[in-house]
Amino acid sequence: MAPPPTPKHQQVVMLLSAEFVAHLRGKTCRVFVSPIDVCFSNDEWVQLDIVIVCDSNKISDDRIIGPPDIIVEVLSPSTAKKDRLIKYRRYEQAGVHEYWIVDPVHEYVEVHVLTDGVYQLLWYVF
Repeated sequence: MAPPPTPKHQQVVMLLSAEFVAHLRGKTCRVFVSPIDVCFSNDEWVQLDIVIVCDSNKISDDRIIGPPDIIVEVLSPSTAKKDRLIKYRRYEQAGVHEYWIVDPVHEYVEVHVLTDGVYQLLWYVF
């Protein structure tokens, strides 16, 4: 089991989720923060830092069913390798439209946008 998130990690999650909520106001998309279960298949469940779902049919009473539209992971030392390698491939194969990797130490965001089934990388610095 991974260690609990740090205060800085949680602050970044909350600030980003607030920005997403403000940006998506009036749209059908919903923003969720961890802990929330996301089910990609019957045997594959994950918990993500921030999840954005625009299809209300994917939102059940107790979980998200199917790939979200946007996933945001805030890196921490204990999860960085998994977030960059394993989760990256998993989300790309599942058809997640955007995968954001936020590095609070180096203060940048990688935005991976799915194009023809393959992620294309965009960079942002904060």
